[in-house]
Formats: sequence, structure tokens, C-alpha cells
Amino acid sequence: MMMTGYKEGADLMVKRTLDDSRKRDSLVFPIVFNYRQFIELSLKYLIATYGHTVGIQANWKDHELAILWQEFIKVLRGYGHRDFNEGDQAAAQVVAEFAKVDPQSFSYRYPVDKKGRPIPLRHDELNLAQLAAVMTALDNYFSGCDGYLDHLQGAGP
Repeated sequence: MMMTGYKEGADLMVKRTLDDSRKRDSLVFPIVFNYRQFIELSLKYLIATYGHTVGIQANWKDHELAILWQEFIKVLRGYGHRDFNEGDQAAAQVVAEFAKVDPQSFSYRYPVDKKGRPIPLRHDELNLAQLAAVMTALDNYFSGCDGYLDHLQGAGP
């Protein structure tokens, strides 16, 4: 429910900015944070739910999307998934972009880093409607992976 809630919360805020463009500047930060949290929790869920079958342990301690993505890929490979298609590559690209912009989930939560230095954020060029569409596609990808892995796990020895 949490991963769904973060995504739905972001979607609702995006809709609010489309209805009232004056809200964009204040809502962009929680929107991006919620979408990032949705990605993190989705990866953690998939790893925790399906990884143990192929020797990959749940990872609830890391916040780094790049690490979580690599662990998720190990899960897919553990189930024999070798032919990475356009969907896999597109999902990897979205996760990599979020990992680059906000590697440890600080950038859109705090105005400064742990040392008190301002975190430079480029948000004025962000198209929130397009971001919401990309997140819906990523949600569909994660849902498809969930169904695919569930089927493979259920068919196991």
C-alpha cells in the first residue's frame, strides 16, 4: 500500500498543479520525492518478494536506487530473464535518472545536504504531466514484473 500511496499522492499533486499552475513551485518537491519513494519501495518489494527464491536477500537498508536496481536485475537473471527488451531498458533509464538526480533520497526532502551545503535542484524545466505519464509507465512495468515473477515462482520445483 505504501508504494501505491506515494505514487497516487504524487499523481494527485500533479493534477492539482495542472488545475492551478500557481501551486507548481511549492508542490514540485513533494511530487518528485513521492515518485522517487515509489520507485525505491517498488524495487525493495520486488527484491524482498522474489529474491529469496534465487538467493537474493531483501534489502531494506539501502536507499540508493542504483544499488536496488542492480539487485533487482540479479533477481530477474536468477529467474532466467536474459533478453532485456525495450521495457526493461526504459525502466532502467528512468531509475538511473532518478538515481543521478537524487542518489540517497535527500535532494527533494531537504534544502541542504548533511554538511549544510545547499542542494542544487533544477526543477523549473520539469514537465510534471510528462513525469506523471512516465511514472504510470514505470508502475505498469513493475506490475508486469510482479506478475511475471509470481508466475515463475509459483511454477518452481
